[in-house]
Amino acid sequence: MSTALLAVFAVILCILFRILNVNSAPQKPLIVCQDQSFLTTILKIAPVITEPKSNDHYVLLRSSRSSVDVYTIHLNSKSVQVPRVIYKNHFINYIHFEWISARNTYTNKSRNNITLLNTTPNIRYILIQKEYEGQVWYKPTRLWGFSGHVQTILHSIIGRVRCPWPIGERVYIALPDETTLTYDLYQPLTNDYEDDVTIAICPGICNSSESVYIRTFVHFAQCHGYRCAVLNHVGVLSSVKITAPRIFTYGHTDDYHMMLQSLIEKHSSTKIICIGFSLGGNLVTKYLGERGSNKLSSIIGGISICQGYNAIEGTKFLLNWQNFRRFYLYIMTESVKNIIIKHKTILLSEEVKQRCNLNEWDIVSAATLPELDEAYTRKVHNFRSVKELYKWSSSLFYLDNVTTPMVFINALDDPIVPEMLLEPIKEHAKLAHGGHLGFYEGGLLYPNPITWLDRTLVSLVGSLTLAQADKSLKTS
Repeated sequence: MSTALLAVFAVILCILFRILNVNSAPQKPLIVCQDQSFLTTILKIAPVITEPKSNDHYVLLRSSRSSVDVYTIHLNSKSVQVPRVIYKNHFINYIHFEWISARNTYTNKSRNNITLLNTTPNIRYILIQKEYEGQVWYKPTRLWGFSGHVQTILHSIIGRVRCPWPIGERVYIALPDETTLTYDLYQPLTNDYEDDVTIAICPGICNSSESVYIRTFVHFAQCHGYRCAVLNHVGVLSSVKITAPRIFTYGHTDDYHMMLQSLIEKHSSTKIICIGFSLGGNLVTKYLGERGSNKLSSIIGGISICQGYNAIEGTKFLLNWQNFRRFYLYIMTESVKNIIIKHKTILLSEEVKQRCNLNEWDIVSAATLPELDEAYTRKVHNFRSVKELYKWSSSLFYLDNVTTPMVFINALDDPIVPEMLLEPIKEHAKLAHGGHLGFYEGGLLYPNPITWLDRTLVSLVGSLTLAQADKSLKTS
């Protein structure tokens, strides 16, 4: 082989190693939180965020004292006091032991910092000694997982590996503006849990309940006893016809609110955790900020994943070719345009074009989201400028009014959301790797079916539920 070919081969290898970021090592997530008591509660249930991998054995032993059961964990022959976390079965996978029981009720009785639980009579417990085999640090897929670009592209193309298709009920809501809104409702796969918790999911841009990453998370949450409701952004589903001249936007939260109201009508006693992915994270945060202390009483927490917070500044980054951001912007623009074109008979009818002063050619030829929003979005929704639309849509300007406990998750190597946009966030968890909604982990080439993000979200839902229970206990 000639020297020139060797040199070319070496250059290609160097480029591949640079793109794949193979030399990187797994890093412990960085957590920033001003409320230390809230963080402590979160970490009780979600050690997946901070703890190193362990092969320790956890055993739960039960001993009876009159009508009250006292629980103690023995770790490698050393007695460990049970944290206040043990009161709901939802948390079994995150304190690394399992048991099967009837209904448990949490009480405020305690002795020597060991939690006491009142139990229903005739409960039989099956105690299982279980080696903790989970990876609690985020460890990306070895060959390509350290590249934010590869994570992001794979997420866009294949979503998740071996993705299940959860079975749910599609709910249709006729809105006052004649829009047909839909959301999919998935019941838990087990009825062994006393508490009623619903995860209200708002997907990313142009996504729905049929998106692969949403299906994977929904099924994983169902297996842990949670009900899930997934908003279908208006215009995304091919099987649902548009009945009014509008689609979803970056900042309109009315659709999400209508889904929550419908949920409460169906399940009046449920507690709701709001979760948003990317654009959905912005909508959930903005919604909670808009409502402030007047939010629905059923909402007990929120989680935002990979949102950009500030559309004005974020768009400036996306318009640059640095880190291939312009390429991602092009993909998002084409996705939104395809929805508009798919429903053009209603969205671009002669009456709508005349009323909103729309030029169909400007819409079809738009190469970026700002161009598309100038030609279509701002006019349909009566904004004077794209900048005004973006400021109104950005969750950053509503953060001060959020009174609900929230967790924000971002990856430092997200090519769509640069690190500079994360500075204003008051409390958030940041990962060094993960891309945009990727977070694949495990293996050399083939990742695990369940990602770090799926596991972390389920544990955080348990943490937020616990935080609400602790708060209610202190005020009672």
